[in-house]
Amino acid sequence: MTSILDLLKDVPLSAVLREKIVTLESENSSLKVLNAEKDEKIRALEKQISDNEQHPADRVLSFKLHNPSTSESEIAASVGIAPASVKHWLEHMRNAGNMLDEHDHVTGEGIHHLSGLGLA
Repeated sequence: MTSILDLLKDVPLSAVLREKIVTLESENSSLKVLNAEKDEKIRALEKQISDNEQHPADRVLSFKLHNPSTSESEIAASVGIAPASVKHWLEHMRNAGNMLDEHDHVTGEGIHHLSGLGLA
C-alpha cells in the first residue's frame, strides 16, 4: 500500500506538515493493530457465548469424548454445571440415548450426534 508520504514526496510541504503526516500514519498503524486485537477478542467472546448456549448434555458428552476417564465431579467443574446434572445426563445418555456404552465411552451414535453439532 502506498503511503501518503510517497504520494506527496514531490510536493513541497513544510517540515511541520510532514511530521504530522508521519505521526498520523504511525497512529493509523497502531489503530490497525488494536483493531485486529479487538476483532480477536470479539471472536473469542462469540465462541464463549456459543459454548454457553450448548445444551448441558451436549457439553457433557463432548467433554466425555475428549476426556473419557474423568469423574463426574471433574466433568461438572470443567463444563460449568452441577454434579447432579452431570450424573443425570450421563445416566440418560447410557440408558435412553445410546450415546455412552457400559464403560462410559462415547458410542458411534454419540460421536455422530456431536459431529452434527461441530463438537466432535
